[in-house]
Formats: sequence, C-alpha cells, structure tokens
Amino acid sequence: MVGAGVVEPSAAHTGAVLALVEDWHGQRGVDLPGGVRVVRAGGTLRAARPRH
Repeated sequence: MVGAGVVEPSAAHTGAVLALVEDWHGQRGVDLPGGVRVVRAGGTLRAARPRH
C-alpha cells in the first residue's frame, strides 16, 4: 500500500483492506491516508487516487 502513495496506514486500514480479500461481501472499497482508495474488482484489488 505504501508503494501506491499511502501515508502511514493504521492497523484498522490494513484490516479493512484485508477484509476485501478474506471476507468480501460487496464492500465498496477502503479510503486510505494519502488519498488512495482500494477496491475489489473482478477478484483483484486495485489502488488508485480518485479523480476529482
């Protein structure tokens, strides 16, 4: 996550991203520090900065 530009993710952030992998049931995504959003699409995690 840090390589994608995330600034100091907390344990809660990491747990929320892990839930996208291990306990996915339609969550929309996780907003992380540094303006990065992680979503699950087609079984793959994608990290991106939302366009404004």
